[in-house]
Amino acid sequence: MALVDYSSSSSASTESLHQQPPAKRRKAGDSETSTLSHPSSRAVKVDGQDGKPTKRSVMPPLPSTFHDLYASTVRQSVVDDPSLHHGRKRQTPHIVGNWPSHLYIEWNLTSPEYDMLVKLVQDVETELQGKVKLHNFLTSDLGSPLPLHISLSRPLSLTTANKDDFLEKASGAIQAGAVAPFAVTPRTLAWYKSPDSDRIFLIIRVASSRDLLGGKDAGAR
Repeated sequence: MALVDYSSSSSASTESLHQQPPAKRRKAGDSETSTLSHPSSRAVKVDGQDGKPTKRSVMPPLPSTFHDLYASTVRQSVVDDPSLHHGRKRQTPHIVGNWPSHLYIEWNLTSPEYDMLVKLVQDVETELQGKVKLHNFLTSDLGSPLPLHISLSRPLSLTTANKDDFLEKASGAIQAGAVAPFAVTPRTLAWYKSPDSDRIFLIIRVASSRDLLGGKDAGAR
């Protein structure tokens, strides 16, 4: 069986295409232009001087959400590569089968929020006067806004054997808790030093219900 069955009308349409009258020409000044019509395509303008066709683009522009599909570049390396981490070296060497992990709530920025945080980082850089170099995590290498996250745990290491089980149990515990939607409010800026490395993050402390967070603030970065 053929993969594609064409109807007999296709051959008829092909014959009618060849039987079309020649294109009309009109003079415009010293040059001639002709428009060739095709039943299934847009007009193609042909310059009478050099005979080179000039096709008009009929493709629509890409939507702004297209860049979200490529928010970050794919990392192919399975060994330590400081160039992927702004020159930083791991405190714990990379081991195949170990997955550095943490629990967090993802924060997808709106356009006003993104613009405000970009301006905030610029103001902080101005205040630092070049004494400290900041690495911006608001935008990917491809120029797309990146989501922030509200940390709920310290970094932890999971193995390939237990990471799926851990995710299933953590997700089940959250669903069983039946936590209603809640709002968080930004409070202050702070510098946070990672307990297991020399990295320092500029974070936004956020607050919500004392019952939800156990009387503690969370940090968004």
